[in-house]
Amino acid sequence: RPRAYPLWTGVAYYDDFSLSPLSPTNIVQSVAGFESGKPSLWNPEPGGATLTWATDQTYGGSPHSLKIVKTGTGTVSRWISGNMCRYWVDNIANGVDIKLGAYVKTSGVNTAPANDAARWQLKFYFYDRQGALITGQPFALNVDQTVATRDWYADTNSVGTVNLPVSAYRMNVALEAGPNATGTVWADNFIHVGRADAWA
Repeated sequence: RPRAYPLWTGVAYYDDFSLSPLSPTNIVQSVAGFESGKPSLWNPEPGGATLTWATDQTYGGSPHSLKIVKTGTGTVSRWISGNMCRYWVDNIANGVDIKLGAYVKTSGVNTAPANDAARWQLKFYFYDRQGALITGQPFALNVDQTVATRDWYADTNSVGTVNLPVSAYRMNVALEAGPNATGTVWADNFIHVGRADAWA
């Protein structure tokens, strides 16, 4: 598809688009999606856990959710996205109060974690134009571990807690189990919007 970014100016000409029937590549099967059994833009890093694009528990009528089943300790396990800026916007502007999160469901997770190594978290990584991690660390949301099992709820940040000092040109999102976290967690319907009608 031809595409121009919002801040790009100029003139572009396109001509003679074609799709050869002789191509040996099945385009639909080569891109993760509905037919592949894998979620597009997301990559599993099992670390000894079982990661699936699940259908057993989903939120709001969606057909799949990200799921981690972690029974052992000692390694980090996570689903991590590709660059979420790449396909929709050229950057995430600074100076916007951003609401982040996802709908999360837990079953049999360890409770009262003493530190991040025992926590389940949603993490949001923002990178500047040079590829440096903005603020030097990801923004992390702790999944509720006050109880072992909780039905779907929106895990989101508070007002004013994410406002980038510089624009981000890459963003990665992760559902992560720390090395000492155990149990089962699903995540669905990830949230990334600007508050007060600002675009994020």
